[in-house]
Amino acid sequence: MVSIQTALETINLEKYAESFNNSGITSLDELLALSVDQLTTLMNGIGMLKGHTFKLKKFVDDTRQRGFNPNPPAPTTIIPPQPAQVAAKDPPVFNGNGQAQANPSPSKSAPKNETPEAINPSLLSNQMDSLTKQLNGIVTLQDQVSNTLKAIMEVDLSKYKQAIEEMEQIQASIKAHLEKPEVEKDVEMQA
Repeated sequence: MVSIQTALETINLEKYAESFNNSGITSLDELLALSVDQLTTLMNGIGMLKGHTFKLKKFVDDTRQRGFNPNPPAPTTIIPPQPAQVAAKDPPVFNGNGQAQANPSPSKSAPKNETPEAINPSLLSNQMDSLTKQLNGIVTLQDQVSNTLKAIMEVDLSKYKQAIEEMEQIQASIKAHLEKPEVEKDVEMQA
C-alpha cells in the first residue's frame, strides 16, 4: 500500500501529507476512494492552494486511469532542431576595375565526388525517442492547460458580484452623507 506521503511526494505536494493524515487519509487507496465532492471538501478543509488543488485532482484522475507511477516522467525540454550547415563559398575575386569575376581556381577544400555520411540507425532511433518524449510532453502540457482553463470557467463569481453590490451600497450611503449640508450633519451628530 502506498502511503499518502509517498503519493504526494511524487507531485511535490508533500507539505500537505500531515494534514491528510490528520484528516484520516493515510494511503493513496483511501485518497482514490474519495468522490469528487469529498476530495474537494477535504482539500478546502486543509487549506490547499488553488493551483495545488488542480494538481492533486489531475494526479487523482491520472492515477485512477493509469495506476500509480512512483517515478513520473520528468518534464521534457524541447530541443530545437540544429540549423543545417552551409558550405563556405570562396570569396569573389575582383579585377583591377573593382568588378567581380569568376574565381579562377575552384576551392580545394571540398572534393566534388564526396558521398553523404551513412545514416547511423542508433542515432536516428535516439532522435526519434527524443522527439516522441517531447511530443508527449507537449500533449501533457496541453491537457494541463485545458484542465486549468476548464477550472477557471467553473469559478463561481456570484459571491464576488454580491460583495461588489454591497460595496456600491456602502459607497452610495457615504456619498449621500457627505453631500448633506453641514447643518443637517450637526443635527445628526447631536442626536
